[in-house]
Amino acid sequence: MSQRLTVTQTRDPELSYAAVLTMASLPITPPDRRLIVLYDLYVLRSFERPELPSAAAGHIDFLHARQKKIFEDSITDATRSLFQ
Repeated sequence: MSQRLTVTQTRDPELSYAAVLTMASLPITPPDRRLIVLYDLYVLRSFERPELPSAAAGHIDFLHARQKKIFEDSITDATRSLFQ
């Protein structure tokens, strides 16, 4: 298996956020023959004018929930079992 790299970006104008997913894999190497996979997900928001510092917690909670949903939607049950 050769090394692979995929970068995907999406934007949701209704909810005012963007997501960038980077996935990479390295060749399987002896002796353990394990596959190494990088899954890196950034979820971000930007604003035209500064928000009050007190609003930051709500945005952080939203972004964390969105990141979790994107991750859960992007893996299969078989893959999910590898994390347990």
